[in-house]
Amino acid sequence: MKSLSIIFLVSACAWAQAPAAAPAAAPAIADDHVVLSVGGTEITKKAFELVLSSVPEASRTPSAKQSVLDNIMGILQVAQEARAVQFDKDPAQALQLKLRAEQELATAYLVDQMTKLGDDAFLKDWYARNQSQFSQWKARHVLIRTQGSVVPVRKGMKDLTDAEALAKAKAVRTKLAAPGADFAAIAKLDSDDAGSSANGGDLGFFGAGDMVAPVEEAVSKMKANEISEPIKTEFGYHVVQLLEVRAKPFEEAKEDIRQKSRTELQAKILDGIRKKHPATVDQAYFGK
Repeated sequence: MKSLSIIFLVSACAWAQAPAAAPAAAPAIADDHVVLSVGGTEITKKAFELVLSSVPEASRTPSAKQSVLDNIMGILQVAQEARAVQFDKDPAQALQLKLRAEQELATAYLVDQMTKLGDDAFLKDWYARNQSQFSQWKARHVLIRTQGSVVPVRKGMKDLTDAEALAKAKAVRTKLAAPGADFAAIAKLDSDDAGSSANGGDLGFFGAGDMVAPVEEAVSKMKANEISEPIKTEFGYHVVQLLEVRAKPFEEAKEDIRQKSRTELQAKILDGIRKKHPATVDQAYFGK
């Protein structure tokens, strides 16, 4: 008789049900007690509960437990029949079975290593080497809308043509660039961006993809406290002042860092494995 430990990826939708009331305490059963047997394959209590642990704890109802049992039992019964008719002895099937088993093992090991090695120390090191990918700009602006903009015309204001809006934006920039100019006051008076004008035109911190592309492109080339020439977008003309540049804080960027660093981490793991386990290839057959 042989024991088998199986780990299944269980579909979350199978457990989308309300937890049932706690069942009455059952007699203690030893971990090595066989709870399922199909042909020569035995599943112990410990092995079954390892599979069951893939189900969220709150959803481990009696019906969920039965579903896991039915799933395992069905797999083992079909596999038993395949062996009974010696389907597994067919050379093509045997090779496919071996390769699938190797693939499952390799994938599980790689996931485990990615989790262990992709810790905070690795993420912080990667973040320090790639801070430019997490640049954020703090800026403020004055928006002068143009005809056709989704920004509504302010009450009592004219619906400016493109030429009129550009001329006004240039005049606003001249005011902003004057010595002692109060940017916040000018933004409250002249900006058509109701959302930011109340805060003196403040746009807060934003990174790549957070703002309209022409504004992002402009601020990425500016120096602190510099005031841009009018920048045309679908909203109108923006006159922007860059206030500060920083890298997005590590804790805020952590999940983004984890995703961006996966390729490097995986390559590092695979490179180490390939050096430990070099392959021998018949170059004459493969034509290299």
